[in-house]
Amino acid sequence: MARKSALSRLGATVLLFATVGGCQYGTEGCVGQRVRGMASCPLDVTPPPASNEIHDTPRPEPSPAPVPAPPSNPVSRSDGPAERQPASEIKTVAYTAAEGPAPAPAAGGSADVAAKRAAEKPQTLDIPSAIPGSEAPPLRLPPLGPDTTPADRRSEIEKLYGELNVVTPAVGPQPVPGQAPLTLAELQNIAVTHNPLIRQAASDVDAARGAMIQAGAYPNPHLAYEADNINTGATNGYQGGNISQTIVTGGKLKLAQSAAQVDVENAELALRRARYDLATQVRSNYLAVLVSLERVKVNNGLREFAERVYRTQISRVTAGQAAPYEPLQLRVLAAQAQTQLIQSNHEYEAAWRRLAATLNCPGMPPAALAGQLDGPVPQIAYEAAVDRILKTHTDLVTAQNALVRARYQLRLARLTTNCPNIDTTTVIQHDFTTAPFGTTVNVQMGIPLPIFDNNRGNIIAAEAALVRAGSEYDRARNSLLSSLADTFARYQTSSTSFLYYRNGILADQVRAYRGMYQRYQVDPNADFNDVVTAQQTLATTIASYIQLLGDQWQAVADLAGLLQIDDFFSMGPM
Repeated sequence: MARKSALSRLGATVLLFATVGGCQYGTEGCVGQRVRGMASCPLDVTPPPASNEIHDTPRPEPSPAPVPAPPSNPVSRSDGPAERQPASEIKTVAYTAAEGPAPAPAAGGSADVAAKRAAEKPQTLDIPSAIPGSEAPPLRLPPLGPDTTPADRRSEIEKLYGELNVVTPAVGPQPVPGQAPLTLAELQNIAVTHNPLIRQAASDVDAARGAMIQAGAYPNPHLAYEADNINTGATNGYQGGNISQTIVTGGKLKLAQSAAQVDVENAELALRRARYDLATQVRSNYLAVLVSLERVKVNNGLREFAERVYRTQISRVTAGQAAPYEPLQLRVLAAQAQTQLIQSNHEYEAAWRRLAATLNCPGMPPAALAGQLDGPVPQIAYEAAVDRILKTHTDLVTAQNALVRARYQLRLARLTTNCPNIDTTTVIQHDFTTAPFGTTVNVQMGIPLPIFDNNRGNIIAAEAALVRAGSEYDRARNSLLSSLADTFARYQTSSTSFLYYRNGILADQVRAYRGMYQRYQVDPNADFNDVVTAQQTLATTIASYIQLLGDQWQAVADLAGLLQIDDFFSMGPM
């Protein structure tokens, strides 16, 4: 009966320890608290700078070149100096092909050559069928009858060229009355609260903290029931229990916990790094939305301009001032401008979807964003950027911590052999075999002999890990400086090129196009292809300008992420 009572008490004790050992520690609450703590320290609280601070010198605004209306008295483009002639005497290639061979010019050397060429049969140019569009029929103007009025002819020619497609530009959402546009700081707060990267990194901190606690925990004693010499002399023998305990020597638990503490610090650094990486994604996508809206606005202006030039050229054909093929070339440019606008619309949609995904709100509808891109970019010096990276970057601090951890691990591996743990066992039993039926106590102590396993492999691995950790700082530093070199080169190139375009190249190209088009209208010797080339160059120049606008802000965002800046619009000068 006494034995059963003792066993019951022993079982209750074991059950109590098992119950206490399985309790919850509120880890999920700790993770949530870390995330809320980060959300309470917002990033990018400084608003974007005002647009009038971007340059010290005045900037000419690029404007579409004016397209003059066709003059009432057209100018011949075939007879040397400009001379006003009736429109009915303007002969283009299409007219001469429809009305028969041109009359022979007056006698003379050059006139004889011209007459010979006019008598020859014109050669046709066959476009290979493999070229898309080769099936298009030749363009022929409607014949000019005696009863055809100018209005009828104008209508027939306009039908010949057809209508352009209608492309509507994407319009960014306008601010709701009483509701301010979303700022970059508000976007950062949404991201840090909802993005899973932050929650995962915060969970890693608590996981490392739990591992540190466990690394310093002392081994539990082992409690067991023991019966010896049962049925000796028809008795119960020796009945009782034993308790075993491992005594950790040499401060190994402290070393293991110190190494695990370094893992906690590195997990906290990884959490900081995750937030900076997320902030860079938010900044990049925020800027991409603003750039895409600017691209839509500019490309819509180019579309309107190209369509207006195309319509004007049709009017010149109607007035007999241009060849029939000329509007077709301008129609190509107008259609290309439309496709650029369509692409810009889709780029805006994609940019907003990327931003919403970064916020972990994929179904978030487009909203108005605060900020303009015509403000000044931060002024950053390369030496200052290098100095900040070497002093504060989380990767370098993590590398330094890894070296400390490797030293702890090597000391621990060596102590495992040089200072082994002591195993102790105490046995307490009641003697039922002989009088006076007393209680016996046995004590056992021992250590492992490092004969076969002297932990040599773990020591070699720890030494190799220490060598690797000793080179990690240099590797991380070189990687960061290499990234800085590339990013800083993009920053310098894009920001400098953007200023060239904004302060000179755009204005020069607009003035060049104006002059080219005006000359074409008054100078019979001016080449129409020069107008086409100038218009193509203008469109390409504006496209390059928008690309540089996005490139410079993306480079600034990448620099802010590399320098781990807390406030984007207040990062310069440095």
